[in-house]
Amino acid sequence: MKKSPFYFIVYFAVCFVGLAALYWAITLSKTSIWEESAFAAWYRMFLYHYTHPMQYIGVVAACYALVATIWTVFMKRMRTGLKRFLEILSVILVSLVLACPLGGMLWHFHDMQAGFFPSFWQQKLLNGFSEGLLLGPILILLSIPFNIISLIVGYFATDRVNAFLLGGKEAGFESISRFSCKMFASLAVAFGALWLCCAIITAVPEREAFRQHLSVSMLVLFLISVSLAVAFARCACARDKRNRNHE
Repeated sequence: MKKSPFYFIVYFAVCFVGLAALYWAITLSKTSIWEESAFAAWYRMFLYHYTHPMQYIGVVAACYALVATIWTVFMKRMRTGLKRFLEILSVILVSLVLACPLGGMLWHFHDMQAGFFPSFWQQKLLNGFSEGLLLGPILILLSIPFNIISLIVGYFATDRVNAFLLGGKEAGFESISRFSCKMFASLAVAFGALWLCCAIITAVPEREAFRQHLSVSMLVLFLISVSLAVAFARCACARDKRNRNHE
């Protein structure tokens, strides 16, 4: 239980960095079936999730980190085969179920920020909870190809991160930690370069708001990636040092 905060931070960072990077890659490349965003939209729906995408991704990442942390803490042993597959799939699906109502409440909060702030605002947030449960799964299913890529990458990321946090006895701790270190270091370089490019290329008055939003997002992802790269590198070095002492 003492390691639970560390588990939560690692799961949250991995999920947030991955989803945010995928969101920007699909949105900027316009490879989604939706023209303006990687996210889907309902008929006559105010597009607050287009305006504040990182906040909605943060909700999903927080729910995923919570569920994955509970799963890791109470896992007695690492299973293999079909049981392992079903466990990881359940973690992802339960996370989405939790995120849908919270995302609906966040959407209604943004609606109140936009000017519709009734006296019964508590009821409005509760309406967002129920609407999120109803419409959230539909929007997720319609967010193609964001949902498909997220599910596939999320499965393997959850498998690897969980094996790393449990010590990697069955999956090979050293190879996982070194791979993770290189992966997040590469992400840090990529996000840093993309951040600088976006800040330069889009530095025109008509796109100032977009430039600022994208630059801040890339900077946050860059800092998170650097932090994770350093954390995994220190874990790998500590493991190697313990192995040399044992020898």
